[in-house]
Amino acid sequence: MLKKNTQDCTGFNWSDQFRKAGFIVLVLVQGIMMMSGSCRAKNTSVNQETKNVSPEPEQKDSAPAPPAPKENDEALDTPPLEVLKPETSNKDTSVYSMVVAFFSPGDGIDIKTASEFDAYLKGYTSVTFNKVGWGREGETDFCIRLDMLTGSELPEFKKGAEEILSKSQKVQFQYNAPCKHYRKR
Repeated sequence: MLKKNTQDCTGFNWSDQFRKAGFIVLVLVQGIMMMSGSCRAKNTSVNQETKNVSPEPEQKDSAPAPPAPKENDEALDTPPLEVLKPETSNKDTSVYSMVVAFFSPGDGIDIKTASEFDAYLKGYTSVTFNKVGWGREGETDFCIRLDMLTGSELPEFKKGAEEILSKSQKVQFQYNAPCKHYRKR
């Protein structure tokens, strides 16, 4: 049988190199398949073991029961401790008259407009608000209550606020909405 000449002009034998590379790839693929098969086998054996194991009978607590409360004891009026749970929600579910969010698309908030709006809010003594920082680039929400404004002050306030906020592309505001990033302190 004649052997093909697979050498190039430099004398490098390409067929031997391809044969070695193919063998290495074949060994790697087989090794990976064997490893994945062994993991499945371990998982199924664990599952089979747990299916065959019967549950252990429950052991009764050997601790004595607490003494019964006296008739005049105040403990009768308080609920058990399991019923009293600490408040874990950081969400403020109340609706604010106006919520203004200064956001950042990656290059920070519009600080000039945010500080101008903050000064505008402080100019109204009857307006209460919470300033909530929630991002790494200065993102801030203003959760505003306008309940104390009189009939003529409310349209004036809204017009002035919208005029300031329209200067920036990095602000959103809405009326009668919950404060999304509110943090209880």
